[in-house]
Amino acid sequence: MRALHGLSLALLLALSCACSSPSDPEAEIRQVIKEMQRALEEGSNADFREHLADSFLGGHRGQRNIGKEEVRKILTGYFLRYQNVGVVIPVLTVEVDRHEPALATVQGTAALSGSNASLPEAAQLYQFRGQWRHLQGRWQLIQFSWE
Repeated sequence: MRALHGLSLALLLALSCACSSPSDPEAEIRQVIKEMQRALEEGSNADFREHLADSFLGGHRGQRNIGKEEVRKILTGYFLRYQNVGVVIPVLTVEVDRHEPALATVQGTAALSGSNASLPEAAQLYQFRGQWRHLQGRWQLIQFSWE
């Protein structure tokens, strides 16, 4: 009976491994972006920045002079100014590098709004591009530009 139980368990494990899909970098990156979006909407500076690589550089298109510490300062100011932050990303493409699967490029459009009441007091539409790298077992944003 014990052998049958062990065999059943081994068969169950084998089937579950056979049915699970391999890692999907695009889905993983999309999930991280959702987590970053949620962090912005919840006003969580630390939760947002945990997805930035230590070497992160960003800025307006053509300028990459904003590091991880500057992101902290910018978000602190935004969260102090607005109680409610909204982020909508209607367009998002993720392209994993065919030659280097630990690299990916994300492009899209995002609408960012801020308010202290129910109606937005400020809203802006951005076109963005980000470079991602799979580091230490997770996807991290290494470069980001917008216009």
